Amino acid sequence: MSRCGGRDDYTACIAALIAALPDVRLDVAEHAHDGEARLRAVDHARNGDGWVLSKMTGIDRIRLRDGQVAENVIVFDTNAFEHRAGIAVPWRNG
Repeated sequence: MSRCGGRDDYTACIAALIAALPDVRLDVAEHAHDGEARLRAVDHARNGDGWVLSKMTGIDRIRLRDGQVAENVIVFDTNAFEHRAGIAVPWRNG
């Protein structure tokens, strides 16, 4: 399991993805909340070669504490992402 731990690491990972794929868009397909928030999102992004992540699906589980995000677990196929996007996920070697 790869991870970005802590606020600064997490922010840097997200910033690196946005820098590599500046027009990335997440469409929330489904969500639920029962003390934890869960959502299924479909990613759409483009690198220099056109739309590369059409319908890549991921699942997030977000734990809240006092209305603040305490933990966010994001699960998706990183190998498929890297193959389609042509970039490594920032946390692969971290």
